[in-house]
This record gives sequence, C-alpha cells and structure tokens, in this order.
Amino acid sequence: MLSSQPTLAKIPNINLLQDCLLIAQEIQQNLLPKKPPIISGLDISGASVYSCMLGGDFFDYMDFEEVCCRTPDHVGIVVGDVSGHGIYAALLMSTVRAYIRCRATQPGDIGQILNSVNGMICKDTGVGGHFITVFYLDVNPGKKEIRWVRAGHEASLLFDAESSVFHELKGEGSVLGVTADTGYAQQSLDGLKTGDIILIGTDGAWEARNPDGEMFGKARIKSIVQQNADRSASDILREIFAALTAFQQSSIPADDVTLVVVKFAE
Repeated sequence: MLSSQPTLAKIPNINLLQDCLLIAQEIQQNLLPKKPPIISGLDISGASVYSCMLGGDFFDYMDFEEVCCRTPDHVGIVVGDVSGHGIYAALLMSTVRAYIRCRATQPGDIGQILNSVNGMICKDTGVGGHFITVFYLDVNPGKKEIRWVRAGHEASLLFDAESSVFHELKGEGSVLGVTADTGYAQQSLDGLKTGDIILIGTDGAWEARNPDGEMFGKARIKSIVQQNADRSASDILREIFAALTAFQQSSIPADDVTLVVVKFAE
C-alpha cells in the first residue's frame, strides 16, 4: 500500500549545495543589465549589490524594440525590491522581471502594465506573505518629460540642476503581490532640463548602518548627487557606492542595494 506521505529527497551534500548556489548566483547576475541603453539625450548608470549570494533587488531597462509604442529616444527603467532574502526572493525577483518584460511588449501605459503584472504575481505568491515594491520610470528625453508609477516603492529623487533643489517623485500605489484588484495610475512631469538628475534606489542604500548603528540616510545621498551633479551618471553612482562602503566599515550589509542614476544630457 502506498504511503500518503511524500518521500523526502535525500539532502544533498554541502559541496553540491554550494555548487547549486553558485550556479543560481551566476544566473541571477546575468539577468541584470550588463550596460545601460544608448539613448540620445540621456546618461544612465545602474548597479545592484547583494547582501548575500542571492538577492531580491533588481533593475532593468525596457529599451528593446518590442516595447509597445517605443520610439528611439524613449526608455523605461524599472527598479524592484522583493521582501526577504535568499533563494525565495531570488526566484520571485526573476519571475517579476520576466512578467514586466513580457507585459511591456503589449499595449497600455505603465500603470496598466503594473496592473497586469500585479494580478499575475498575486496568483504566484498566494498566502506566502512575500511582496514586491517597484518603481517604473518612463523617460522621453526628446520631449524632456517623464512618466512613472510607484508601486509601494520609495519615492525617487529628482535633482533640479538649475535650482539645486531636490523633489520627490511620489504617487499612490500599493506593493505588488498582495491584492489583485489594486489599481496603479501613472504620474507625469514635463519641462525637465539638461543636467537634471533622477535617482531611483532601494531602501538598502539609505538604511545601511555603520558599526555604531547610525543609518546612512538620504541626506548623504543627496549631498553626493549635488556635489557631483556636473559629472557623468556612472561617476555619481560610483561615488555613492564608495561613500556607502566607507560608511559601513566592517558592518555586514543587512540588505541589498540597487541604484540607478538617470541624467538628462546634451
């Protein structure tokens, strides 16, 4: 008579488990963009640094030809943060990335894109208690305008190069993966200028702590952007990560860090 209890697979040895994690890490790293898109009028740079072998953060560029209604000087930028860490977060991260990429090839604005993606994720996450925050930015440098949706994600920073003042790109929208009937509406802003900078990030950056327990904070990030506003996006990104590393000293990072810098160029 067959047992009603499933037979547990034999636990692999530690070396095999390590090899599997290394393969998973390589696959996940390959999902992140190797280089930014070349878009006239934009200078873009992004990076993700994980707190362990596998992370839940990701960023991506919707610059492939199949994106609906895409024009040559138009790009979408997505930054996401899956709750938790490790294997589950990494698997969910890759699923969310795939859903967004697939849905972006279909008609609809970015609010409608995230509405569809949220419905699909809710079917996957079930009662697992995990969720995802996403900031989806759509940039048209030719018209100097942006559109965005904030799905439970921290508001992104907009640095006005002319006034040297920061603004927040806010907007209503719950996290993905909790309620299927949540609505996401895109926000918009025009009149941006050459030299203006947008910083999209995950909370692992400003919530990073030093050995004394002090948080890095957004004020430090703003100061770095302001002091390096005349430099390239990659230089600004490098300065932030260098300052973050120096600040943490010997502290082990508690969270993943993802940052994308978008600068309106000549």
